[in-house]
Amino acid sequence: MRDGFWGMAHAKGEFLDKNVLEEVQKTEAEAQAILHEADLKKQQLLAEGRKEAERILAESAERLTKSQSAELESKRKELEKSTRRILADADKEVKELEERVQGSRPAATKRVLEHLGALAEAR
Repeated sequence: MRDGFWGMAHAKGEFLDKNVLEEVQKTEAEAQAILHEADLKKQQLLAEGRKEAERILAESAERLTKSQSAELESKRKELEKSTRRILADADKEVKELEERVQGSRPAATKRVLEHLGALAEAR
């Protein structure tokens, strides 16, 4: 009877060991499948995150470009205004100089004639 009991226990142990091993292998396969699925999800999320970051960067660059364009346009207008003011001041100065030249011509002509007269008398 002892051999029968131990023999039966031994056979039953092998059966249990085989069932446990199969369960462990099944659980391990499920864990690997879950890890693989998690890795795929991680890659998908990273790709989506990259796309979102690129979109945000593009929008930021566009806003920055618009802001810079507006700033450049403002500076261009300011420069035009300043240039017009400088040109107007220059025109005013040229007119004043022309008026002075026109006013001084008769006096200069008179002095030249007096000088020429003095030279003629000295000869």
